[in-house]
Amino acid sequence: MRYLYGDSTPFPLSYDFLGTLEAFMTAATRAVKLHDDAAALEVKATEAKQVRLGGIQALESFHTVVMKAIGDTANKVSHPSALEYSRQVGELAQRFVEEQWRQVNQSNERDAGTLAREVAQRRIEAHASLEEFFLKAHFTVESSTTRASLVGGRYETSATFKTAGGVTAGYQLRTSSPWDAPRRVMDFAKGTTLKVAVKKSFFKGVVTAEALPIDEYVLSQIELAEGRVSLTLRKKFNEPDSLVFQLVRAGENLLATVDHPGNADAANLPPELDAQDAATLEHLVANITESLRTLHTNKERLTELHLDDRDAMGGVLVVDLVQRFVTLFAPTVAEIAKRSPNEAELSLKAQQDGGRREEVYLRKADLVEKLQPLWAKGRSVFAPLGLDTWVPNMTVPPPAVAPTHIVTSTQVIPPAAAIPPAPGSGKLP
Repeated sequence: MRYLYGDSTPFPLSYDFLGTLEAFMTAATRAVKLHDDAAALEVKATEAKQVRLGGIQALESFHTVVMKAIGDTANKVSHPSALEYSRQVGELAQRFVEEQWRQVNQSNERDAGTLAREVAQRRIEAHASLEEFFLKAHFTVESSTTRASLVGGRYETSATFKTAGGVTAGYQLRTSSPWDAPRRVMDFAKGTTLKVAVKKSFFKGVVTAEALPIDEYVLSQIELAEGRVSLTLRKKFNEPDSLVFQLVRAGENLLATVDHPGNADAANLPPELDAQDAATLEHLVANITESLRTLHTNKERLTELHLDDRDAMGGVLVVDLVQRFVTLFAPTVAEIAKRSPNEAELSLKAQQDGGRREEVYLRKADLVEKLQPLWAKGRSVFAPLGLDTWVPNMTVPPPAVAPTHIVTSTQVIPPAAAIPPAPGSGKLP
């Protein structure tokens, strides 16, 4: 399937961008709102703390002034009873100040704990919203790494995608057929033979590499990255690993190596495979890659999220992530809007392989509505998308002000209700 703009010119992306945009706006506006709410809670808590500290500091100042006045007066009277009175009042007042400090500290600690819990909860919810977006959306992938590990007779699979804009997202994938059972080499390339058998002569003890059919070997560990592959095999799914292949492609250069875990004799052989075996291994890997990539849509859980080199898990970088995607999406949104035949919609055309076309559209008002819960600061995060320019003018401009006439003291000004409307003023009589 390919996509076209609303005016039928080719669309550069190969996925439903409008579906991704809608999912983004749903998740991102909620995440930003939660982030703003957390920030507001922090400001409120800081203000409350400052009020308490200001109050106790004022009390201390008052206490100092009062105690000085009592002490000075007692010294002037210079009577034992007056001095004792001053001492007892001072001790009582000091205990009162200390108790007030204790209450202030308790209140600040209690509020700090409550704030930490509430902020953490909002960050968790914001992260959950973004995770929902990452699980649903499609992106332009710059590079990917796919992993499969045989555990208990089935594969645990995961993938990491680096997208445009410096965002890296890792996922746990839901394993589906045929990766829900052990897989053999013959499932991908029948008749595969490589010179990886380790043979040691009985008399001379010379170690040589001989051809080994590996059709029946089971795939136990796989890691597929850009230009680099690691493939581990075992004779049976419940036996230890016996062959570990590394394949590296750099332009026209192809390097393949093999390791034999637990086989001491293999140390006497060079790890590099010859060109023919490297090509055979690359063919096998290509078929495994094609099959494993069918699981990429089975995103089950977000396990890793980085913005450039910063860890973005846990909702800490919510606004930074949203701003990055807004920057990425804005030019495409503007171009779709420009090419859409209906001003109230963003529209694309999905063209099937047979040539049949279907309209895919998104109402602008639906996107604008998602901004409504946001405060001005949160709403500004989405400004590059131009959504606010789609809001219809909801207010009527005031009528033009009539020229002011100077009224002399001899003129009589009639009551306001009796003044007839000026022509064109728009006021009702």
